[in-house]
Amino acid sequence: MDKNIIVIGHVDHGKSTFMKALDLFINGRERTVGEDEAESRTVSYRIGEDNYKVFDYAGAYEYEENIGKNEEWAAILVCAATDGPMPQTTEQVRLCKERGIKRMALYFSKCDLVTDDELIDFIKMDVDDLLEENGYSCDCPILKASAEKACDWGEEEYKAKYITFLKEIHNMQ
Repeated sequence: MDKNIIVIGHVDHGKSTFMKALDLFINGRERTVGEDEAESRTVSYRIGEDNYKVFDYAGAYEYEENIGKNEEWAAILVCAATDGPMPQTTEQVRLCKERGIKRMALYFSKCDLVTDDELIDFIKMDVDDLLEENGYSCDCPILKASAEKACDWGEEEYKAKYITFLKEIHNMQ
């Protein structure tokens, strides 16, 4: 079965860097963000009998116009641990719900820049409220990491976290 997953979130929260890390860990390709823009915005992989295509769009206008048009099976919400939910975050989650995307996973980016774990817990509570307000479960797959560090270091520890996250998404109902 083919399953499309859209990556959503506020501008500069790390969507492109997340995609770069996925591409590195799944396909072994090291790219700079912006290199071959069309290709770097899509990463495909397979788990069991399911084929996944993870993608993001170039700008806020494209999200607004296209969320739900590719029959997305799920969305990955990228939220910077340094900022929490922002206006585009709220709008894109609302659009996902409005346009029939039933599953949501959460990627907290920039965790390396936060020295107080309690701050991440508070931001998680804000995200939980946003998800619940839009009918999503806050008991969803969550990855707390730094895509930039993962791409720079390429350590097995990061690869394992990303692969585990993708398997948790695979297991969503």
